[in-house]
Amino acid sequence: MRHIEGWKRAGELAQSLHLYGSLAIGALGWATARLLGFDSRPLAPLWFFGMLAAYNLDRLKPDPADAINVPRRARRAASHPGLS
Repeated sequence: MRHIEGWKRAGELAQSLHLYGSLAIGALGWATARLLGFDSRPLAPLWFFGMLAAYNLDRLKPDPADAINVPRRARRAASHPGLS
């Protein structure tokens, strides 16, 4: 059971830091580089860490829509506990 709890914490960390979005930006950059015929290796860390910084630093500034969006997102997550 302890092993499962560790994976659960790792998943929560990945969601809270927005690692999925950063990986998606990296994958998009890689695919674009393949289509355009240039090496993406020098730029991949920039895309990945740039997305991490942009998303996480943006969350430090309050958003006026958070008063509506965050409670709505919390209600949806509570109604579908296995999906979020």
